[in-house]
Amino acid sequence: MAAEPNISPSSRRLGEYLECSNELVQAALSKQSSGQDGAAAKRLGELLLEDEAISLDALLAGIQAQRVDRLRACPLFTSLSDDDLADLSAVFQEVSATSDQSVITQNDRDPYLYILGDGRLEVLRSDEEGNEATLARVFPGEPVGEMGYFTNGYRSATVRALETVQLLRASYEDLTDCFESNAKVATAFMDVVTTRLRRTNLLYQENQYRHPATNLRLSHLVEFIDFPTPKALEQGVEALLRQLVRSISQLTDAERVTLYLIDPNSGDLWSRVGEGIGHRNIRISTGESIVGWVAAHGELANVADAGEDERFDRGLDQRAGWRTHSVLCVPVFAHRDELIGVLEVVNKRTGIFDENDENLLRVFADQAAITAECSNLYRDVVRSHDRMVALLDVATIVTQTQDLTAVMKEIGAELNELLGCERSTLFAYDQDAKEMWSVIADSGKTEHLRVHASSLVAGYSAITGEVVNIHDPYGDQRFNPEFDRQRDFRTLNVLCVPVVNRRGWVVGAVQADNKTEGVFNNEDEIVLRAIASQLGVAIVLNT
Repeated sequence: MAAEPNISPSSRRLGEYLECSNELVQAALSKQSSGQDGAAAKRLGELLLEDEAISLDALLAGIQAQRVDRLRACPLFTSLSDDDLADLSAVFQEVSATSDQSVITQNDRDPYLYILGDGRLEVLRSDEEGNEATLARVFPGEPVGEMGYFTNGYRSATVRALETVQLLRASYEDLTDCFESNAKVATAFMDVVTTRLRRTNLLYQENQYRHPATNLRLSHLVEFIDFPTPKALEQGVEALLRQLVRSISQLTDAERVTLYLIDPNSGDLWSRVGEGIGHRNIRISTGESIVGWVAAHGELANVADAGEDERFDRGLDQRAGWRTHSVLCVPVFAHRDELIGVLEVVNKRTGIFDENDENLLRVFADQAAITAECSNLYRDVVRSHDRMVALLDVATIVTQTQDLTAVMKEIGAELNELLGCERSTLFAYDQDAKEMWSVIADSGKTEHLRVHASSLVAGYSAITGEVVNIHDPYGDQRFNPEFDRQRDFRTLNVLCVPVVNRRGWVVGAVQADNKTEGVFNNEDEIVLRAIASQLGVAIVLNT
């Protein structure tokens, strides 16, 4: 159990924030407790307004001040400034619960994060027979329901009030917006999630498990849960999940373990991390093989004799030199019930995979989903921060550089780093001559280019005003391969966005070539549109 902390500013009552006498507050509280004229169902602020003890503006100011103090006391938000807290408070609302009332119910869906402002809560988990085990106590300032962010709001435990409690509540959708705009909040959130996972697992171990074999399994779970700290998240999803597959291999006594993740561009499954598969990069189409079947149906598959199962793909064994006997696969779901991959174990060394192995693999699939989501969240926040920095850099280049040719030279390097591509070019569009021109800086050399708009993808984008995203340029009529041959370059994919001035006229186009990982996606298009909106100013000012 957690020790009860000292009283913090988050425990201050609303009356302490209001500019009215203590006598008036006590009179309203007495009316509330007596229940006269329906006062028991009313909040303190409502009663003070009825008694004309305060104005509406004063009440709203007091509620806002109390809300900010309660957010500041929460570990998720202690690093935020007063202005940030004031903005954040707009997405939270006050709710209350009476003694023995459930705030969150196990197995129900409740898409909210709660912050306890006053009172105490108890976290409980029930087994199939209805027996309850206490996992934790919650005190003022602590968050409740943070794990639900990763499970689409589905609750793995019940949270019950030990006395009348006051809480702040915000939806996960609003929190996602907050994470994307403030990296400090996202990092603190993941730190709290990791700490809560560790504490919950240890308490569950203490209350529920005594058998030595189970304790051995839990030791591996604790080892894994200790791993995904904010610092570790910086290393990326592969490093975080490598430890997971090692633990699964030991606990299931399997020869091979592979975590497949879904490629969002192709829809294929690819081996993100594995144990016993060497350095092979395996790709499987959804619906093909046992792994593909699990992805297509979202169901577990336990095959004792793979050779007798029509879903089994013998070609993979032949190419890799493997001999597959038994297979156990489970789907990996992120929050909002989104399938993000499949977890597979192959060839149990002794016997066949049983129900215990199935349950264990389901647990690890949930852990894999949470870790991948945390890693993706951290990556997205860092990427959002990098974009903001890049946009500021572009704005600086546009406003401080008087020569358009200089802008064209400098912007390429910024875009290459931001989009993760080999080459980026800003073209100006001469509408009278129907020509595109640019200054291209590459390997210390500068090339002045002016060609007819119809000979370039950028020209097509400028003429039509359309965003162009080509995954196979040499198979697209809009692409001119002669441009590659003259420069000893091979274009693999292209993203091009028109540059529009404030009057809505197309004045140029910005083009990015050869995404280093995969192909350009919708996210890249959004970033390049934002850059293009600033570059329109540069072209207008310098032509």
